[in-house]
Amino acid sequence: AAPVALPLPPPPPPAAAATCDYVEGNDITGADALDEPVLEGATREACCVACASKPWCAAAVLSGPEDEPRFACWLKTKAAPLRAKAGVVTCIKRAAAAAPRPPPPP
Repeated sequence: AAPVALPLPPPPPPAAAATCDYVEGNDITGADALDEPVLEGATREACCVACASKPWCAAAVLSGPEDEPRFACWLKTKAAPLRAKAGVVTCIKRAAAAAPRPPPPP
């Protein structure tokens, strides 16, 4: 008997892109996630993704070119207080979009 070809399972849905609001020239004082390693050499997008992957993360701060270490992503447990700091980018995680409500029954 000839082997029967089984249909392949559908591919997994693409991962939702992490979405952050970027605030240029601002840092978050304190609220560092002390148990998390600092992601060095990061981009703002990578910093946003790192925060989005942690349910407790509210925001992340990407250090600037004048900081040491440069372009390091610091995960934060709170998205405030903001303070002005040149060259730094704060990535504030957007809340996940709520599923739309079904229409009421007729």
